[in-house]
Amino acid sequence: MDPVYPNSEILPTGTKRVVEVVDCLADTVVTVTHVEEAQGTNYRKACLVGLLAFFVIAGATFFSALSTTSSNKEAMREHLAAGKVLHEFRPERVSNGLGWVGAGSLALGLASRSRFLSVVGKKKVAL
Repeated sequence: MDPVYPNSEILPTGTKRVVEVVDCLADTVVTVTHVEEAQGTNYRKACLVGLLAFFVIAGATFFSALSTTSSNKEAMREHLAAGKVLHEFRPERVSNGLGWVGAGSLALGLASRSRFLSVVGKKKVAL
């Protein structure tokens, strides 16, 4: 029989704790179940990297749209200063794809943030 290691500090490397659960009915053993330690994955780093990546992408798309807006304002001022009519001004458009990328990355960043907070808080939250 193998020796029993009650304290985790003296467990040999590479060993796992196993608990044996025995269901008995009077003097008769009904079932025996072996329960091992959970092999949990550490999601903290992955969630944090995803969180930062998605927020960087969302910020980049926001500031790209903001710079387009700024250049459109300047172009409109030049258009009006040249004495042209306002309804003839055609601004540079921001593509719909840029908006979808920004909104999607913001949503994924918020989902990653909630998953990160649930992992850090040791709560089990299904996304």
